[in-house]
Amino acid sequence: MFSLFTWALASNGGVTLVQPKLSISSSTRSFQILRAMSAVAGAWTGACIRQSDWTRFAKTRRAPAIHQVVSGPLTVTLCAILGAFATSAIYGMYGKLIWNPISVLQFVLEDKYDAASRAGCFFAGMGFFISQIATNLVQNSVSCGMDLAALAPRWIDVTRGSLIMCLVGYLINPWRFVNAPGTFITVLSSFGMFVAPLAGINAVDFWLIRRMHWRVPDFYRGDSSSIYWYTAGLNWRAFTAWTLAIWPSFPGFIAATGAIKVSLGWERCFSVTWLIGFCGAATVYYVICLLFPPPGAPYETVYMGGGAIEHLSGISVAGEDEKLPSANVKKSDHL
Repeated sequence: MFSLFTWALASNGGVTLVQPKLSISSSTRSFQILRAMSAVAGAWTGACIRQSDWTRFAKTRRAPAIHQVVSGPLTVTLCAILGAFATSAIYGMYGKLIWNPISVLQFVLEDKYDAASRAGCFFAGMGFFISQIATNLVQNSVSCGMDLAALAPRWIDVTRGSLIMCLVGYLINPWRFVNAPGTFITVLSSFGMFVAPLAGINAVDFWLIRRMHWRVPDFYRGDSSSIYWYTAGLNWRAFTAWTLAIWPSFPGFIAATGAIKVSLGWERCFSVTWLIGFCGAATVYYVICLLFPPPGAPYETVYMGGGAIEHLSGISVAGEDEKLPSANVKKSDHL
């Protein structure tokens, strides 16, 4: 990004930001801001849910939070600014608005196919390629490998799970998702549609319902003796809240695929699907839990329970003979 930004400004002799071609009302502008927030949040929610695969290796609890509070907004804002200035500079040179950096490289080669252009586009493309490989390894392949290994440890390890993810990734033809700005925004919004309700449910369950308390031994009990067994192993409260939260966005989602035509209201619901999904699922789940509290109340934090037989991948972690004392942790230890 820095190289492309530097080349564009140097070649154009500076930059003058492109002026908006459309005049929109304040209400439309406000909605577009919410739409952009929903799209970005939808893209990042999946990564946030998977980050526990890596944050568990941190030395302190606050280390991941401090890093993300500083680096997250900084990098996202900086990349957006660089992109706006580079696009404006390219518009000043060629009279065309090209927002996709890969399309910029392709346009440069079509405009002037010489040794300098080929070399510049090669190194720029290599930079984007390495960036995508690194991002997918961390956020998708290895994280998915960990999850699949946990589901079937006898047959799948982290490496095999990562390779399975790579194969599935190619089968869905992901390059088709980013070939047009409209399609790209639709894909980002669809992530939020299904994942945002999960984030809202988890947030309410942890902070409001259980007040930041966990019973760790119960995580490893696969029967009704665990408070997380719920009803036949399923938390019907969460499934109900998730289902009710996604349905307002479904007509707009189907319309975005080109299958049907719907009214503007349904389309706008899908455009801000992350906000609707997160807030809707959080509210519904909280109300359901007030009427039908989850098992285990009053909730308390227990890291290890005496007499609990815990098994992970067939290896006994704490047996009945070890008499490990309960570690009830105060709420202040979580803050």
